[in-house]
Amino acid sequence: MSFFIKRTAFILLIITLSFLVYSCRENSSNPIDENITYQDTGKKALLIVVENKDLIAFSDENMFRSYKEMILPVLSDLFGVPKDSMENLMLGEIVEQYGEPWQLNQIADAGKDYYDKIIKLTDETATSISFIDSLKILADEDYTIDVVLNLHGSMTSLVFTDTDIDFGTLTQRIKSKGIKIRALYQTACYGKYSLNSWSNIGLYAVNGAEDLNEITLFSAAYFIREWTSGKTYEDAVYSAYDFEIQKLKTYNNILPVDEFILTQENLMHSLQRVTGKDTKILWKNVPVNDVMF
Repeated sequence: MSFFIKRTAFILLIITLSFLVYSCRENSSNPIDENITYQDTGKKALLIVVENKDLIAFSDENMFRSYKEMILPVLSDLFGVPKDSMENLMLGEIVEQYGEPWQLNQIADAGKDYYDKIIKLTDETATSISFIDSLKILADEDYTIDVVLNLHGSMTSLVFTDTDIDFGTLTQRIKSKGIKIRALYQTACYGKYSLNSWSNIGLYAVNGAEDLNEITLFSAAYFIREWTSGKTYEDAVYSAYDFEIQKLKTYNNILPVDEFILTQENLMHSLQRVTGKDTKILWKNVPVNDVMF
């Protein structure tokens, strides 16, 4: 699920829609291939896709109107925009105009001092076609490719701007073009159901949520920050939870964070599974003589 769509109370939806923590995890790592070798040099690229596709529930729009005066100051603080600029907007318009660009830039800023190239896709560019085309361009330029996907998801598919595409179809299209992805971080709901498809095309590390994912607003940027700082991929995934909750708790004096967000149900649903050829891969590790699939 993308970072703004939630089926629970609107306050849960609006403050950060990204929660959880205390290092909740579900490790489904595969044994590390002893034949893997790495080097510390090589060009690295980050491909980021952030798209909500205007999927705002009618009930959430109604709740936004009811709690508008309490919610707008929080959004103003998060997105760094004047409260007045959002006064006459519906929730979907706020997400489109301010939320998506803010999150996209937060993720890119976390990686800008580390990646040689960063591609950002949203709105009309966040299509499955543009995604694969961007991967192909990076592959042809011999980049080691990492991906962040902040999209809606189901048990079978991911939601791009142009289409809902099932995991098997998407990954096989990537494979057919000879594209190698090193690592993927995703916030989609039900991400665990995509893990086999991603692993089958040779990813070194990939994560996925157990159910409806509530860790979706800050976590991707925190993950990039933690991974580039020297932690393993899987430790960076879990650390992102901890930093998310710390950020969320700063709003406790404004909104009932503990009551509405840090529930046992949310904690269970947002557990992260991590798998791949080497879930302990470091950001500096560039695979050597990587044989595809």
